[in-house]
Amino acid sequence: DRWLVMGAETAVFDIQDGNWRFAHDKLRDALLLDLTASEQRALHQKAAVAIETVYPHQPQFTAALAYHWQMAGDPTKEAHYTLAAGKHALESCVYKAAAQYLERAILLQQSGMDMASVEQKLGQAYHGLGSYDHAQAHFITALKHYQASEDAQGMAYCLHLLSQTAYALGAYAEAEEMGQRSLRLAQTKADTLGMARAFYSSGTTAYMVGQYKTAREHYQNSLTYAELCDSKWEMGDTLNGLGNVAYELGDYEEAERCYLACLHLSEGIGNRDGVAKAFNNLGLIAERREDYEASWDYHQRSLALKREFGQKRGISISLLNLGVLAFTQQKHDEAATLLQESLDICQEIGDTWGVACCLSNLGDVKRAQGSYDAAYIDLYEAWLTSMSIQAAPLALSVLLSMGELYHDWGDVDRALKLAMFVVEQEVVDDYGRSRARKILDDAEKNVPTDVETAVHAWVRKQSLATIETVFKNHG
Repeated sequence: DRWLVMGAETAVFDIQDGNWRFAHDKLRDALLLDLTASEQRALHQKAAVAIETVYPHQPQFTAALAYHWQMAGDPTKEAHYTLAAGKHALESCVYKAAAQYLERAILLQQSGMDMASVEQKLGQAYHGLGSYDHAQAHFITALKHYQASEDAQGMAYCLHLLSQTAYALGAYAEAEEMGQRSLRLAQTKADTLGMARAFYSSGTTAYMVGQYKTAREHYQNSLTYAELCDSKWEMGDTLNGLGNVAYELGDYEEAERCYLACLHLSEGIGNRDGVAKAFNNLGLIAERREDYEASWDYHQRSLALKREFGQKRGISISLLNLGVLAFTQQKHDEAATLLQESLDICQEIGDTWGVACCLSNLGDVKRAQGSYDAAYIDLYEAWLTSMSIQAAPLALSVLLSMGELYHDWGDVDRALKLAMFVVEQEVVDDYGRSRARKILDDAEKNVPTDVETAVHAWVRKQSLATIETVFKNHG
């Protein structure tokens, strides 16, 4: 070790994290420049062999091994470790790196490589990044590979992933169709994990269109099958889904229990995506309890994780929730900035639900700022967008915001009609009903009883398809 000591004393080497390294990159680069191409390849091969010997089968070293074998000029070993590095990055939710490694693995395409699995994982990486068109294309390619080899389990998994992609784009009918196809395939092969995933897909679709009881049944089935095969990843996702249903039904204690269970499972297996989701949803619980400091902290922790692994849709959701929280605390300028940033991301990745939700909340902010015409424009666009994907809970939330706008505008008739309609709908949660009650309570003071009775009779004949007549021809 004498030469190491001499190198350290002359500031050539230093120690970082218990390992020797060059004190400056330029020193290392200068030495490498003096080597011939053949010498460099030989050194990279020695480095790769040393890592394989000292750290065998340790995924955190696969990226270094892929690099050294590439520089050593061994495409077979490079392909092996590049694929392994892609898998490790995907499991760690480092989606950009995963996509890069898996694209390289496909380019190398060594004989014996499971191309269906590689294409599937590459689709998952792009899905995590919010590049849904790319994700969909790779899932379809993977599905074709699985179909060619008559791999029913692989086909079921790809259909589940296609369902999740359709859901992210707001194509709920397509998502449900893919989920049902996945379930049928999984059932034919008694594929327990496949059934857990398929029921989760169907639960998510039912949840988004306001069919909460159906969603809960699907999620419960998913959890049962996930527990049978001890798949903690799927268990965490499903617990998160059950928490979402409980939250919408106003059972915040049950929702919190599910979110905390999801957090515990996700932390235990290193599922950072699950941790980020749990933080986000625990932030929503804290907001409902008016613990705004805790809510802000949860959302910031969730956002930090999502930014770290580049999950655009997750980032947009956190920004949206932070914007809503800022609005709740009457920080209107800050809310507008956060919501606009979220909207920009949703528009970029094609998240239709996210676009509608951001526009609705921006409408609320503009109403609070007294910009009623601008608020109407945002809310009407939010209404059209939510109806285009048949997201009934979101559409009703937009109607409620529109009712509040008309209330502030002094148009009691329209405000009353919209508030009454919202209260009549089963999928509206207690929070939404309390907002509507404020409009109705005020109307009782200013509207004759016979007029209120007539409005109520008219409202009971309406549906989501016809209620638009109240505000379509505004002004």
